[in-house]
Amino acid sequence: MVKKTQAAKNALHVSKNYAYLKPSTLRSMAKEISGTRLEACKSYAVSRLPKIAVTATLASLLACGAGLPTHQAWANGFNLPDGSYRYANRDSSAKVQKYVDINAVPCDKNKETDKDKADRATFGQYYKVEYQFNSHGEWWGGRPFWWASVPKDVTIVDDSITLYKDEELTGGSASQKTGTQYTKAAWDQSVSRFWFDNNKAQGAEFKSNWERMTGEAGGYDKSGDTLDTSREYKNATSALIINWESRGNRRSKISFVIKLNNKTEPLKFAAGVYQVLGNWHYTVGKVALAPTLPEYSKELELTYPKDKVEVDSSKYGKNLTQDEKNNVLTKLWEANKNNVDVLKKLNGMPEAPTKEAFKKAVKVNNDGSATVTYKDNSTDTIFKENLTKRYIPFADKVKINYPTNLTPVKNTSQLSNEEKQAVKNAILAANTGKHIKDLTVDASGNATITFTDKIGTPSTKKLEGKYLVKKQRSLADKFTPYYPVPMAVGNPQGLTVNEQTELVKKVYEANKNKSDFIDAIGKPNNLEEAKKSITVDNKGNVTITYKDNTADFPSTDKLDGNKLVYQAKKLNETTYITLPARTAVDNAKSLKEEDQKKVRQAILGANSGLK
Repeated sequence: MVKKTQAAKNALHVSKNYAYLKPSTLRSMAKEISGTRLEACKSYAVSRLPKIAVTATLASLLACGAGLPTHQAWANGFNLPDGSYRYANRDSSAKVQKYVDINAVPCDKNKETDKDKADRATFGQYYKVEYQFNSHGEWWGGRPFWWASVPKDVTIVDDSITLYKDEELTGGSASQKTGTQYTKAAWDQSVSRFWFDNNKAQGAEFKSNWERMTGEAGGYDKSGDTLDTSREYKNATSALIINWESRGNRRSKISFVIKLNNKTEPLKFAAGVYQVLGNWHYTVGKVALAPTLPEYSKELELTYPKDKVEVDSSKYGKNLTQDEKNNVLTKLWEANKNNVDVLKKLNGMPEAPTKEAFKKAVKVNNDGSATVTYKDNSTDTIFKENLTKRYIPFADKVKINYPTNLTPVKNTSQLSNEEKQAVKNAILAANTGKHIKDLTVDASGNATITFTDKIGTPSTKKLEGKYLVKKQRSLADKFTPYYPVPMAVGNPQGLTVNEQTELVKKVYEANKNKSDFIDAIGKPNNLEEAKKSITVDNKGNVTITYKDNTADFPSTDKLDGNKLVYQAKKLNETTYITLPARTAVDNAKSLKEEDQKKVRQAILGANSGLK
């Protein structure tokens, strides 16, 4: 505060035993102060206050009675749960904030208080500190000492302290606001501004003036149990700043920015007003614990896509293609494009988020994970499992049906092109909508299905031929031709052409009413056409050739000639000869030619029809 002569000190000190100053005391003070030199404690620079000003001040106090209550006011204090406290020795401590208010706001190195805009690494390491005094414009009849503290383990940024004053002009019709910046040294070069450091050089003066400002020096009202709290704040203070104002209703504010040396320790801010006349003490103590903003990567998170990008199983977690990486980015953007609050925190993201900026802030790694970089340069990794999944090829997830019926083929080891196509058609018919891109059938009836996979190499599935084809049953196996009634021939071992033709006719006639058989041999309509499918060799063996007959797939029936033809009996075995009457001849043992003719004629005559 200020150093004075002993008489002045005695006059300025009011103990707890006095509720107010007597007029005689004030007159003595006026006389004493008017002859006293006031010295700045720190610099010991002597500055003489105009006697007329001091005398006038005291005279006005006497005239208006300011600071002279007629009865004891209610004095109290109280401690708050967070370590803050209030104290008033002549009034209710609840009214302290009416005269003194502390506003300590965390900020970053650029003095930005908005945590969304602040540098997160330094936010909370700095504080904007404002001590507001007499904000309600109360009238103070004496010269009040408005004081504020600087917490320990902090540095005032740029050694800059600002003092704002707001006072009504003459007549009360307007007000004048002023704001002046001071360094620590400049602040102390005045008879109305004082600075006391709590260090080895000034420790005693700091202690003395702290106790004068707070009332700890004597007469402290302990009813609110705040004395120890006040002392704790004293120990947590590195400097005491005092602004000694003239009487009136001036509003003022002391502000500066501090940098914390240790963010883990709580800050204790104290401020108050001390008026000598009336021994008024109002004190406010406030505790602040510096916040630490978490890195964006620990506070924010992008929304994961619901639909993960499918990656070729052989490349999963190893080496994604650029197309796959782009697909991951696109899905991430789609999942977050409306998540503006998070997007705006990404590195390089403009106020209006864009997909282009998003792709620069989010990098998809080779393994399918993504690295997200935020504006505070913190990074977050989204694991590949949240963005990608193994692609399951159609071959593994599509059930292929085997045709209900096997395709009959002539030779199960050597399918013809037509038979291969028949197998293919049967498979396709049994598997519509099964993502089949291609289908091949080999000579043994084995089928290979190629699917329409878009990721990786198209998958394939093989079907075994034994479940697709079967040995075709020839028409010859289906039919058993009827044998006709056996036919007599002159020589079963050497049928004549006519006999062979007759036999074809007989076989055809025996089977022509069997329509399916006739269809199987080519639908002959007559004997000539029947000869193409029914052939007879010279021994009467019949071969019926069906229309499915080929060189590699014979389809014929054999009818045994022994069951078709037989030896016709000779005329001498089937003709009864009637003997004619005997013919007379000259010599029965040696017939003449004429006799022979007679005998012949007689036999023919007795057996008509003989030739």
